[in-house]
Amino acid sequence: MSAQGRRWAFRCFAGILLAAHLASADPAAEIDGAKVVTFKLLSSFTYEPPDTELTEPPQVPYPPEVLALDGQRVALRGYTLPMDFDQKGIASFFLMVRPDQGCCFGSGLNMTDWVDVRWKGKALFDMDMSRPVVVIGTFSVRPHLEGGQIGSLYRMDGEAIQKAAE
Repeated sequence: MSAQGRRWAFRCFAGILLAAHLASADPAAEIDGAKVVTFKLLSSFTYEPPDTELTEPPQVPYPPEVLALDGQRVALRGYTLPMDFDQKGIASFFLMVRPDQGCCFGSGLNMTDWVDVRWKGKALFDMDMSRPVVVIGTFSVRPHLEGGQIGSLYRMDGEAIQKAAE
């Protein structure tokens, strides 16, 4: 196997180990009074968005455990991908189950693999997309439409962010 092939195989293996670690959080755990939620729970069902333009949010088959998170204060560990930012800070970002540099060969992220995080105003923090963070905030479980398409299945009003233990 070539050196490039070995690096690719290592990154895939590291991604699998990371996904297993992210899924192993204690379901009764709390961080700063917020219930710890994992992407294992959030992605515990399959959803394919419709290909047609939508005028109202569609029915999504959320499991009861996921629906129970709506309106709750939660802590979620993941990787950031900034969406709305400038020199004054970050107004919104996606929190993802894995970094986009991870092993995505053959498949991309599912709609259940990210959360659209919004801040009141702008937040200042060191955003390193290759390092996990924990975001705390109020969780929303419903499809959010943007331009006739589902932009996200989950949204969080972020209030705090911290580096996650690796």
